[in-house]
Amino acid sequence: MKKIIAVVAISAALGSAGCAAPEADVATFLRTTSAVPSVYVTVPEVYGRNGGIVVDELKSLGFTDIELAAKDVSTTSISRPQDWRAFAIEPSAGEIVRSDTHVVVTFTEGFRYR
Repeated sequence: MKKIIAVVAISAALGSAGCAAPEADVATFLRTTSAVPSVYVTVPEVYGRNGGIVVDELKSLGFTDIELAAKDVSTTSISRPQDWRAFAIEPSAGEIVRSDTHVVVTFTEGFRYR
C-alpha cells in the first residue's frame, strides 16, 4: 500500500508535463554519456604525419574527444586536417590514457612543413 501511495504522489508531483524531458536536457545527457565504454589507449606518435591519417587513427583507437588546433595562432580552425601536418599531441605520445580523454592535436600547414 505504501508503494502505491508513493508512486501516486510522485506522479502527481511531476504532472503530465513533468514526464516529458525537455530536449535540452536530453541533448545534455547524450553529450555527457557515452554509448561506448571508455578503454585505455596508448597515445600514438603523430609528429610530421598527415592530419587526415592522424584523425582517422585516433578515432579508430577509440578516442572520442579530439580537438584540432593550429600551431600558427592566426589560424582559427582546421576544417580539412588532410591538408595539414601534425606537429604535436597532448597528452604526449606514448602515454596511456582513457579513450574519453580530451586529446589536442596541433597542426602546421601540410606542404610547407619538413
